[in-house]
Amino acid sequence: MSSRLLRTFDALSVALLASLSAATLAQNATVPTSVARPLQQRFADLVQRRLDHLAQRLQIRADQQDAWQAYERALRGSFAMSARRPDVGADAATWARYRADRAAERARQLAQEADAIAALQKALSAAQAQTLGQALRSGSEHGRGREHGGRY
Repeated sequence: MSSRLLRTFDALSVALLASLSAATLAQNATVPTSVARPLQQRFADLVQRRLDHLAQRLQIRADQQDAWQAYERALRGSFAMSARRPDVGADAATWARYRADRAAERARQLAQEADAIAALQKALSAAQAQTLGQALRSGSEHGRGREHGGRY
């Protein structure tokens, strides 16, 4: 496979796995723990590979390490969901509250991630900040823009 196709596949894998948080997998009665744990580990490995690749592309210097590590922590923290999934037989109001709580938690996590990205951008050179912007806008070098069928 070409490197372009592999990068696109990696970006799609991260997006798919991000939608299946580790907590959701562990709490879902239909997914056995024996399946959820290996998937969680594969996801963690994939995220680490993508972070390592981005750090290499950015050429993070020693004086930028604190901002980079704060970004890594914020990104990893955005995959944890603390809301306990209701029982399958729960009423509609319980499910609505669960979804609202998850949405609020996700909004908080995204705000922390945005703050970490802003701090990282300040620590980067102009060229590094441009590379970061390209990587985060698209998830890969070519992105999900309108010309690629995305909604952006």
